Amino acid sequence: MATVGEQLRAAREQKKLSIEQVAEQTKIRGDHLRALEAGDYEVFSAPVYVKGFTRTYSNLLKLNTNDLLTQVERELGQVEAFKDKPINVGEELKPSGIWVLLTRVNWPAALAAFIVLLVALVTTTIVRSYRAEAKRDVLREMGPGLYQPTNTDPALFLPLPTNTPAAPVRRI
Repeated sequence: MATVGEQLRAAREQKKLSIEQVAEQTKIRGDHLRALEAGDYEVFSAPVYVKGFTRTYSNLLKLNTNDLLTQVERELGQVEAFKDKPINVGEELKPSGIWVLLTRVNWPAALAAFIVLLVALVTTTIVRSYRAEAKRDVLREMGPGLYQPTNTDPALFLPLPTNTPAAPVRRI
């Protein structure tokens, strides 16, 4: 049975793709692709990178990804550098529920919704304060409207008219 690297190389050559073309499409560095094809897994710092790159590479080449991942796990078990490192990292690290939910949030849409909500809140506050100001009775706050003279000398003031009837007007 051919190794994972040999299967990847054969599929790439069959599709007439160069390493550079695959690197551009998968965003995997060319030296990593060459190491995968050569079966040189010690280049990678952890087995999870080997598995992730194998998955991406095999998806591009339209190979059976599950079979290749099973086979690459067996090959990784024989690599001395990875004997003490876990191959299935996902089984050891179980993210909490809140982090899983946060990764699924559509952040641009959430930001747009937050901005719309903020604008609505500010607009509502402005309208309510305007209406409250319009309903306020400003005359109530003025106090008594009586004139309080500062100089109370009676000689300075004219007498106030009394309620006596006015003299009849003569017509000429």
